[in-house]
Amino acid sequence: MRGEAATSSAATRHLAVSNLAAGYGGALIIEHITLSVASGQVVSIIGPNGSGKSTLVKTIAGVLRAARGEVTLGEEEVTNFRGEQLARRGLGYVPQSRDVFTGLTAKENLEMGGYLLPQREVPGRIDEMIALFPPLSRLLGREVGKLSGGERKMVAIARVLMLQPTVLVLDEPTAGLSPELAHTVLTEYIRRIADEGAAVLLVEQRAVQALEMADFGHVLVGGRMQVSASARELLEREDIGEMFLGRVPSDEDERSDHALALGAVAHSGVADEDVPSVQRGIT
Repeated sequence: MRGEAATSSAATRHLAVSNLAAGYGGALIIEHITLSVASGQVVSIIGPNGSGKSTLVKTIAGVLRAARGEVTLGEEEVTNFRGEQLARRGLGYVPQSRDVFTGLTAKENLEMGGYLLPQREVPGRIDEMIALFPPLSRLLGREVGKLSGGERKMVAIARVLMLQPTVLVLDEPTAGLSPELAHTVLTEYIRRIADEGAAVLLVEQRAVQALEMADFGHVLVGGRMQVSASARELLEREDIGEMFLGRVPSDEDERSDHALALGAVAHSGVADEDVPSVQRGIT
């Protein structure tokens, strides 16, 4: 699949996580998490609601502190670095919510995204974002809070891309979007970013769609990695549905229940919030 060649060399690996554990108030939500994402790859994290997916990406992105383990960008360990420190080292993070400045125009959001750039470079980077996402050209002067969900998500992703991150971490980018818009975000926006060389770590509630455009996948259940395999292998497994449902079907209904489970996972519009009471803004 796409990006497989990139895994063969540690030199091309942009993000690595080793034995990561994190949680809230002393209670661990995730433990023993190990993964890597190489240049040009999309790695999808899927799993049932409450399994720790958002906790994982928030810890990688510096929103939550790791209790133990390591996060590495390139050759540098960056565990528990703050958001701005990570941004300067090439990691971009698009949170599930509060990912745009709703009172500003799309252009102003992009300018905010380029806050670490020399001022003279910002207009050129905005032009590059328009080339990557042509619909942005007609949105620049519009207030982001008045845009559609799909348009806001496009602005959110473009805002983070202003700094040309080598690693992009996305938390539930299709939450609240229609199936059609979700398909566009996954297959046109996110896949294109990886194809241009970024390493993309994606947490996504639409498991089947995420795996269909990904190179590798991890199934997170109960805060631990249950299965890690190529996206193609995961799509072909007959027990993925049971992992989401938390049960093992009988021989008689295995195939039908598997299909129903995958359908439910693929079309779920329910966002995954590991700890709903914890709300963090843009980092």
